[in-house]
Amino acid sequence: MTASPSAQRLNDLARLIDEIVRIAQPLRIVLFGSFARHGADAAHDTDLLVVVTEGTNRRATTGRLYGEIRGVRTPFDIVVATPSDREGRRGEDGLVYADIARDGGEVYAARPGPAGRAPASSRAQRPGRRPYTSPAPRCAARDAVLPPPADR
Repeated sequence: MTASPSAQRLNDLARLIDEIVRIAQPLRIVLFGSFARHGADAAHDTDLLVVVTEGTNRRATTGRLYGEIRGVRTPFDIVVATPSDREGRRGEDGLVYADIARDGGEVYAARPGPAGRAPASSRAQRPGRRPYTSPAPRCAARDAVLPPPADR
């Protein structure tokens, strides 16, 4: 039995989120664009903002994501930014950050680390630490967009 186009897009979104977390260990992932505004049925592609820690090489991270993501059949676009990129430019008309502020919905958030320390996902990058892995990163916004795991 073949999955409906919208079910396939939802499965691809879940896979895409899992792959991004595996590769980049972001602070958060925000869904925006037509998928966020109109749902899986109306989406032509999947647009995601991947928020990484300050000081991360955004261009290298983008290249790594596009080069290593596998198993996603739905076309996707990824914007990699730091929290200061997002906050500093969200009001500038004509930039994607204004669209993200207006229409975006968070679909993943890293678990916070101890007070005063970076989240576990960014600490995993340091030598000698095991990388953060989770078979199914969860957050309330992602669960609201995606069907429960049994339906995937």
